[in-house]
Amino acid sequence: MKYQFLNRAPFLILAHVETLEIKHSATIGDLDLWRKTGCTILSVKNKGHYSLNPAADFIINSEERLICNGK
Repeated sequence: MKYQFLNRAPFLILAHVETLEIKHSATIGDLDLWRKTGCTILSVKNKGHYSLNPAADFIINSEERLICNGK
């Protein structure tokens, strides 16, 4: 899938995006990253496949990565 970004307002500009490695399986709700760090989970990456906007009960395994936007 290819994305095109348009230079027109109003659009959200992602100021800081990070990839986080998970050491143990957990749900997104268990991680509670937004409350602890202020970051928002944008997607979960697993072997080149992205799960966009995962729900709180989404289980993340150790081989997966979180794509996050935060402060």
